Amino acid sequence: MTNYDMDEIERKRDKGKRDSANLIKGVFMRKKIGISLLFDEDTGEGSMTIRPTFADNNVLLQIDCLQDWIGELTTLYNKGLAEFRNNGSYSRNLLEVEEAHE
Repeated sequence: MTNYDMDEIERKRDKGKRDSANLIKGVFMRKKIGISLLFDEDTGEGSMTIRPTFADNNVLLQIDCLQDWIGELTTLYNKGLAEFRNNGSYSRNLLEVEEAHE
């Protein structure tokens, strides 16, 4: 490993200074789209498309990402279920738009 200051890396990570590249142990890692979630407005059905860059990666990375996504989606689903029960299907108070990351 090169002469990166590990304390500085830890401080940057702890402060949440993460953009499209994260500095972890002196290596820049780029975020990529691994799975796209699709929905049909007419039927309310959802599906997903797995991107080649994700499919071609190692299984440890895949299951780690899947675990992260399942956790985030489960949290969002539970929040949405509560919103639906409280305010009905026409509520628009569940999601906040974030900038897309590629």
